[in-house]
Formats: sequence, C-alpha cells, structure tokens
Amino acid sequence: MGKATVFMMSAAVARDRPGFSDSMFPRSGLIRGVFTMILSTDAKNALTFTLVSPRYRRFDARISQPARCAVRANPGWSRVCWASIVCLAAFATFPGPAVAIDLNAGRVVHYSFDSYISGSVLRYVRDDSGLNNHGMLVNFNSPLILMTGHRGNGFSLPFERARKQRIDVGTGTQPSLDLTRFTIAAWIRITESDTEEKNWEIAEKDYSYWLNVRNGHDSPSTAYRLRCGAIINGVQRSVDSDIQVPHNGTWVHVAGTFSGSYLRVYINGARRGSLAVAGSVIKNDYPLAVGANNKPFENPEDPFHNWMNGTMDDFRLYRRALTGEEIKALAQL
Repeated sequence: MGKATVFMMSAAVARDRPGFSDSMFPRSGLIRGVFTMILSTDAKNALTFTLVSPRYRRFDARISQPARCAVRANPGWSRVCWASIVCLAAFATFPGPAVAIDLNAGRVVHYSFDSYISGSVLRYVRDDSGLNNHGMLVNFNSPLILMTGHRGNGFSLPFERARKQRIDVGTGTQPSLDLTRFTIAAWIRITESDTEEKNWEIAEKDYSYWLNVRNGHDSPSTAYRLRCGAIINGVQRSVDSDIQVPHNGTWVHVAGTFSGSYLRVYINGARRGSLAVAGSVIKNDYPLAVGANNKPFENPEDPFHNWMNGTMDDFRLYRRALTGEEIKALAQL
C-alpha cells in the first residue's frame, strides 16, 4: 500500500466501472506515456489511486473493492500491488529502474481533515497514521465549520488567529513525536497580507522542530518566506525559502525536512531552500501544536504568540526526511 512507481506503461481502463472517469484519456481506452502512479490510503483506509503525466494531467480514483494489479518493469524486477483497481493491467517498457515511492511509510501524524472524533466535551481530528495521535481541537466552533479541500473535494479546516485556534497533538510526551529526522508538510491557503507581527504557524514542537510562514517582522527580506527550523545538537538552526509563499487565497503545498545532514524547504513540490547542518534534533516532552506554536519551555508565562490564519488541508508529520521525488509526489495528491 502507498506505493508509487514511475514507468512507461500501456494500460486499458474499463470506464464502465464506478470510480473511473475517461475525461483525461483517449476514447479508445488505451493510454501510453510516462506516468507517476501513487497509491495511498484515505481516512477510511480505502485505497486512492492517482496517475499523473504531463500529457494526460492527472486521473484520480477511490475504490474500496480489492483487485490485483501486476506491474512488470525491467527483466528480473516485478512487483504485485494489491489495489482497488478494476480491470487495469499495466506492463512497463521503460528501460530504467522502477522508482518506488511510499507516502505512508514513516507517518507519525496525518490529518486529512475529513474525519473527526467527538467525545462528551472535547473533539478531535482523526489521525490517519495508525499511531492514534489524534489532535484536540481548541477554540473551534461546535458544530465544526469546514471548507472544501484543496482539490475541490473532501474537507479542509479554517483557522482564525483572533480566536487563537489550534490543534493540540496529545501532550507531547508520546515517543512517536520524538524525531531526530522529520518532514512537516501541508496544503495551506492564506488570505491576509498584514499579520501584525504574527507568523503563520503550520506546526511546532517546542524547542524541537517547526514549520511556518514568516511575516517579516524580524527582517523585511523574510516576509512571506517559508521557514523550517529545529534545535539540532542544542543549537537553533533554520532555513528560509528563496521565494514568497502566495498569500492571495491560492492553495499552496509547503514542506520542510531535516535529513540529519540538511534542512530543506519545498513549495509546490519544488525545493526552494537548503542548509547544510549535521546532527540530531533534540528530544523532549514539550507539546506539538498544529496551527500555532506552544512554547512552555521558552515562554512559560505566555506560551502562545503565533497562530495560523487561513485554511489547512492534508497535514503530515513523518519521522524521516522525504526525498525530493517524494515531496513532488505528495504535492500532486
């Protein structure tokens, strides 16, 4: 599950099956070209299947009935993928090696914002990583106000800075949140230009790792730049993007990674900043917040001072640094 393969393929798609659309493909049903195939799971553990190519753009399907898809690449290499794809057979002719991309491996938090858990008092956004790091919704309306997702389907979650809305990911003491390497990624939509010296906070674990969009109050040159930072070997290090993050209501995919050797930031799947720094991220029991920064270590009297103001979709935290190809694939979902 969660595999993506880049290959030359010919495939016949049975368009009379539910879940398939022929709007992207020739009427003959035979497609040829270079494709990225991304298999992942959604909030209900149904398989989602995406084909992306320069010629045919993208093709999406969500199917819950199992079927078997056999993909063969170079001689001696074969892989049988369990998929929910009806009447799809793909045979590779690309001479180079197949590239496998697993967008599920290493997830420790994954909020699709499509599924929620309601208790007697508190409400949580469901974690799809399988580690039960469900997020407690703080200062949100009841019933919850949601917006359409970044692809025009599903849901996304709007944040209001004035109401100090955030998501608390447990207490911060979960071992799964102690990361020496990481990836933070999300779709965000910002609709304001004046932050009154407040950054747009995507996520932060106090005195550990963070990702935000800067407002420029520390330096005008950093305004609207994406920043990824961490406490590495006890020293605060960070890298900024070389371009601004759109703040005109456009959906944009942002990501920050630390591999143990480099801090990197990505915007819409493209790497926009890199800093060579070796070491490990400090581990602690301080909280992880999504849509805000909770800093009891640095500011015990006033731990909150930055919040997200805008909309967020498909938030992910990994215990590893995704590669550039993986980030690119993630930005296509």
